[in-house]
Amino acid sequence: MKTIKTILIAGALGEFNEISGLNTDTKRGTILLKNVVFKPQLELWAGYGTPLDKKGTVLIEEKDESGLSIMTWKLLNAYATQFSTNTPINGSGPSFKSIELSYEDISKEVS
Repeated sequence: MKTIKTILIAGALGEFNEISGLNTDTKRGTILLKNVVFKPQLELWAGYGTPLDKKGTVLIEEKDESGLSIMTWKLLNAYATQFSTNTPINGSGPSFKSIELSYEDISKEVS
């Protein structure tokens, strides 16, 4: 079954292909998202700073093909420690080869 992986960070919604480091056995940690493409939300990306500059709650969600949630991870006090930009695909918002996020707490919810 193909799944859809989404991220919600500071109001910016995106999709990604790969994730590593997602471990609920430890409270603090770092995850790496690869091939992240955000929806075009110009008001979030305009001016100085981006949603990646903010520290806060990040939601990582895995959905089935119909868009129903399978599992959700909530990263508390998360922030981007590094990222690598990519050329945006036509009609999409900002695109990243990778985004590394550190967090201070994590919880998991199975739908």
